[in-house]
Amino acid sequence: MDTNCPFYGRQMYRNNSLITDPPFLLLNQNGNQCGLQSSKYAPCGMELNELPVDWRECPLVRDVRV
Repeated sequence: MDTNCPFYGRQMYRNNSLITDPPFLLLNQNGNQCGLQSSKYAPCGMELNELPVDWRECPLVRDVRV
């Protein structure tokens, strides 16, 4: 599937050390379709709602933007 989302099909690994750079990595995770949902193994919410998978429109991305 073609998606416009760097988090699709990834798992976010967070490094708690302040010394290391970068603070997180996105690892390929076959099956987990949303890397921003770190508390569960989850499908993409946009895909479930039959919307195009696009990080610019994703409500989860809006919540984590700084």
